[in-house]
Amino acid sequence: MLLSELLSSTDWELEVKNLKDVDSAVLSFNTILLKYFDLTVPKSKSTQSKDPGWYTESLRKLRNRRTSLYRRYKRSGKTIHFTAYLEMRYRYNFLCKQRYNNFLSKLLNNLKYSSGPFWRFINMKRKSHGFPTTMRYNESESDDDLVISNLFADFFASNYAKNDLPYATYPYNIDSYLISDPIINESVVRDNMMSLKPCFSAGPDNIPSFILKRFCDILSVPVTYLFNLSFNLGVFPKLWKSSYVIPFHKSGSKVDIKNYRCISRLSALPKLFEQVLTSQLAFNLQNIISPNQHGFMRGKSTTTNLLQFVSCVVDGFASGLCTDTIYLDCEKAFDRVCQVLLLFKCDKIGLSPKMCKWLSSYLKNRTQRVLFKQSLSQEINVCSGVPQGSHLGPLLFLIYLNDLPTVIKKCNILLFADDVKLFYTYSDNHEPLQNDLDNVVEWCRINEMNLNLSKCKSMSFSRVAVRNVEYKIGDYTLESVSSFVDLGVTMDPKLKFNLHVTKIVSKATCTLGFIKRWAKEFKDPYATKALFTGAVRPILEYASVVWCPRYQTYSNAIESVQKQFLLFCLRRFDWNPNLPLPSYLSRLKLIDLPPLFARRTMLNISFVHNILNGTTTSQFLLDRIAINVPFRESRNYRFFYLEYFRYNYLNDDPFRSALLDFNVFYNQIDFSVPVYKLKRNILSVLS
Repeated sequence: MLLSELLSSTDWELEVKNLKDVDSAVLSFNTILLKYFDLTVPKSKSTQSKDPGWYTESLRKLRNRRTSLYRRYKRSGKTIHFTAYLEMRYRYNFLCKQRYNNFLSKLLNNLKYSSGPFWRFINMKRKSHGFPTTMRYNESESDDDLVISNLFADFFASNYAKNDLPYATYPYNIDSYLISDPIINESVVRDNMMSLKPCFSAGPDNIPSFILKRFCDILSVPVTYLFNLSFNLGVFPKLWKSSYVIPFHKSGSKVDIKNYRCISRLSALPKLFEQVLTSQLAFNLQNIISPNQHGFMRGKSTTTNLLQFVSCVVDGFASGLCTDTIYLDCEKAFDRVCQVLLLFKCDKIGLSPKMCKWLSSYLKNRTQRVLFKQSLSQEINVCSGVPQGSHLGPLLFLIYLNDLPTVIKKCNILLFADDVKLFYTYSDNHEPLQNDLDNVVEWCRINEMNLNLSKCKSMSFSRVAVRNVEYKIGDYTLESVSSFVDLGVTMDPKLKFNLHVTKIVSKATCTLGFIKRWAKEFKDPYATKALFTGAVRPILEYASVVWCPRYQTYSNAIESVQKQFLLFCLRRFDWNPNLPLPSYLSRLKLIDLPPLFARRTMLNISFVHNILNGTTTSQFLLDRIAINVPFRESRNYRFFYLEYFRYNYLNDDPFRSALLDFNVFYNQIDFSVPVYKLKRNILSVLS
């Protein structure tokens, strides 16, 4: 390959290593690569076609000819022109149907090798990836892509808060640790280059990631030098500080630009640099970040956060107490991070002066442009926050929030990134929760994190009548709600999760309706099975360890969605009408699909298995596990010791239920096999 020869023959020491200024070295490296691209890589203009994927040039010509003949007939009204139009329409429809069937057949045949084209076809039908034709921001409204991109830029720029004041004093204590600097050598850089996702689209520096991955053995030498030069000098190159941001819809009307947030698309080289640093920094900080933080932490998730919370509430139920909870929402949390205060905290927590100097250069003087469809907005300056969509941004955000739990005196606090919940179990005195809420509000004021008061709620959990206690943020009284969607799971005051089951069944049924409408032409049952397992089943299984139903009514409601799908999937089977339909479990075996109750049991067991082997890290949950040590041998050995209660709501504690499932299938569990084999073995037993 010519490009490989050119890269191998380049004297990188002369072109890059002799340059001691990092901006000049990066510019020289970039110029050489782009020059070689111009010489070796063929260019083609990227155009976005509005035609579907099965369209060909011959189809387009027939369509245009059909339209032309129809217009001629409308002008003349002659029968000969109408006949010509009908003939052309027949030819177009016949060829279009033929091309579509061939496209569909090829798509389904390749499904087992690559699911990407299949889901792109489904999303095209679903039209879930498009933007409205007209969009508005405040009083401005436009249908021009360039104007819309600039409206997005104005909105995103308004989210940033400028603050250059130094923090000489900080009222909260930050523990200091000895954190070693990341190691940047050729083997580390090469390994990270090989793990890159090959992508042909490029960031602002015009270097796509597939080049770095394809020629990692050659390019790892100059790239390692650039990274070390940048880190040792504490200077992040100016060329790498610019990024594209993509609007991403959150909720509400898609027409209103205020209902979008931005995701950064960085250039491949700076993102690789971040990946090298983040993998090592995250390992060094794993025991320093607060155990109450479950976001962006290896081994933690929304499930560990929710399960810890639910376990605390059930403990309150056991004592006949009430647990009041306050859900807090920070407004534009990632964009409003004060960079000066963040660097102050990085220094206090124990990052080296070299690392802090580099982070200062990394955060400051960044610019971005909004990429809307094919249009780029004007450049905007980023004066606060951490880059969303980057590797390093979430880790820096966790450092920024790390001292928040230290302001809590008597209550409990759990975090998932910027989602905060305070809760306190009490019998008659709820004042500690209000006091700790005031402490959190004061922390947010000092750290310049604005609370979105309209989204901050309070909720009481109790087995008896719920008390109406008012909690305030300043002069604002928080709304007390009877249900709340906490990290995707709907909570109710008695933790029955009936509202959550109703909601997910309704949502899954709507998604299944889409499959029934748009996948009618899929004759292969395994194609519709891929749709169900990829789009419907995740809705019914998200965080199922937390809300796994113990009553048959809820379990049947969830299973009914899969039963509806099964009727649709096997609709082409020639069943004998004179014979009874095979059982539900027998029909599932025809397409190798396990029942949903079996999968929930499997997910419970694999979750406990992950806690025991350290894949899931939650000291709180680990402390609740008691290994059973029997006084004598018995044939019915139970691995965990579980206390039995008089009341079902205590026996049905979600984590206790997961441990109970583990006990039942303990003899089927082999700790030496990988988790995916364990799941397969359990499903084979349950099915």
